[in-house]
Amino acid sequence: MKIKILCILTLITACTPMTKDRYLHEYGQFIEKIKTHSAAPGFSWETADKKFRLYNETLYEEFKDKMDTREKMLCFRYKAYYTVLRHKEAAKALAAEAVEDINFLIDQAKEVINDVKYK
Repeated sequence: MKIKILCILTLITACTPMTKDRYLHEYGQFIEKIKTHSAAPGFSWETADKKFRLYNETLYEEFKDKMDTREKMLCFRYKAYYTVLRHKEAAKALAAEAVEDINFLIDQAKEVINDVKYK
């Protein structure tokens, strides 16, 4: 029974036309999900990027003329927060690769030193 109710509510929500207020609310929820789940295993930045472009470009263009300054600043804040999170994850990946490379070089240097030392 609960599943049927949930399905009906999801269907109603999906069929409801997007309004400026709904857009701002859903954009905020999206950013909160990114904050919470972006570090989780299996998280897809490609999927998140597509949804971000929907909120940040397509829907923003649709509603920007209906927004006041406070709402536009809220969208700017969402964009900035997403960008920081996105680059933070990319920086972590680069740092992990750099550590692997450094460890490899250290191992290679040790081998060379041992070869020279014992010849």
